[in-house]
Amino acid sequence: MPKGVTEDGRWRGLAPLDAWVDAMQAEAPLCACGCGERIVVKRAHRHRGIPRFVHGHHARVEHGRYIGVDKWVEEQQGWHQCACGCGGLITVVERHHATGIPRYRHNHSPRPDLGHGADHPRYVHDRSLVKSRDGQYFTPWTMKLIHERCGGACVECGDTGGLEFDHIVPIALGGTGDPENGQLLCRACHKEKTPVDHVRAALARRCEFMLGTIDNLLAAIQAVAA
Repeated sequence: MPKGVTEDGRWRGLAPLDAWVDAMQAEAPLCACGCGERIVVKRAHRHRGIPRFVHGHHARVEHGRYIGVDKWVEEQQGWHQCACGCGGLITVVERHHATGIPRYRHNHSPRPDLGHGADHPRYVHDRSLVKSRDGQYFTPWTMKLIHERCGGACVECGDTGGLEFDHIVPIALGGTGDPENGQLLCRACHKEKTPVDHVRAALARRCEFMLGTIDNLLAAIQAVAA
C-alpha cells in the first residue's frame, strides 16, 4: 500500500472503501425475492459485486424450469390406481421418486400362494441340512409352566411388558429346554444377558480347545517316553 493520502482521497482512482459502502448503501436495491428488505452492502461487495438477494432469501424463488421432487409428486398424484381392483388411488410420496411407485395400496397386496411342505420353494428335502437346536427349545406347555413360575413378570426388574423367554443356562453351554432352565426377562434385561451368554460360550469353547490340546501333548509325551 502506498504511504500517505492523495489530495482527492482516492487510491488508484477508487474512492475509499468506507465511503464507497456508504454511497452504495444509499442506493442499495431491494431483495429480488420480493420480501421488501433492502440489501445490506458490505466492504467485500466492492470486489464480489452486490448480491441480488438477502442472505438465505434466494431459496424462496422457484425458477421457471425448476423440476424437483415436490413437482414430481404433484404430477404423479391421482394417476395410479391400486392393482387389487378396489378402485382406490395410490398416494404418491417423496420416497417413491427413488424407490418407485408401488402397485398396491397399503395392506392391499395379495398374499402369495407359496404352498406348504414340499411345495414351498424354500423347503429343504434333506432335513439333515436344517440347523437345529437339538430340541432344546421351549414348547408351549413348557412356556406356560415358566410363565406361571415367574408370575408373569421379569425376574430381574419385575417389569410385566415386553416379556421374552430365556434359557438360564444357554444351549451353547449345555442348557436344556426343561421348565427349570427357563425364565422370563423383559426385552432390556434379555438384551443385557445375551452378550454375557455369548462370552461365556466363547470361553467354554476356548477352554475345551485348550484341554484337548493339553491331552494331545500328554499323549505324545507318553508315546515318546514308552
